[in-house]
Amino acid sequence: AGRYYSAKADARTEAAFRRAIAINSEHFAAYADLGMWYLRQGRRSDAEQAFRTSLRIFPTYTPARRALAMMGVVP
Repeated sequence: AGRYYSAKADARTEAAFRRAIAINSEHFAAYADLGMWYLRQGRRSDAEQAFRTSLRIFPTYTPARRALAMMGVVP
């Protein structure tokens, strides 16, 4: 039961980030937060894409730049 609940909670979390982005597609912090969530899920490729989108909107957003650096990726 715990694994099922976790999968449902994960789906709801991702959906919440996606709703925030759908409301405001320029919400750079939502993309960065989604990227951090993806990292915790082990979804590095998705995380990198979310961080890069955050930086496309706000090129000097430090949390997204640091996260990419932590991943060993050049922003």
